[in-house]
Amino acid sequence: MAAGVLNGRRHDWVSVKVVLPLLGATPISIKSITYPKFARAKEHQYGTGMENVGYTFDALKIDEGEIVLLQSDADLIFASQGSVLSDVAMPLISSYADIGVLPRTDVFLGVHFTSYQGAVAQGTDGATTTLSWKPDSAIINGVPIIAPRP
Repeated sequence: MAAGVLNGRRHDWVSVKVVLPLLGATPISIKSITYPKFARAKEHQYGTGMENVGYTFDALKIDEGEIVLLQSDADLIFASQGSVLSDVAMPLISSYADIGVLPRTDVFLGVHFTSYQGAVAQGTDGATTTLSWKPDSAIINGVPIIAPRP
């Protein structure tokens, strides 16, 4: 299968839907979404000689993602959580689906919003909110970030 193209026919912006199940099945109106970076360092282990004898992995490190949305949708999230930066963890589901293209669904588990910034500017854009968020884990298009141990 060919690689996905954004702003082309495959998974263009109009096909993006973001759902917070805490608010029900209705997608929220987002202006943009940036996924967090997931990283895990791999270190080679050496014994005697020049060749490595194995390797170890560091713990999974998860950076923050960011979502920009209309202020009205941010207000719905805040009301459902009881505060702007709540201790309530929730899943965040991002999906892309175009006619004739296989859908893609990414699920972020244990999401907490970690920072808030509101903005309004002169012009035709409405008031927006930028929320930084950090998940505990993710399932990217059906594949876990780290496979469970057998």
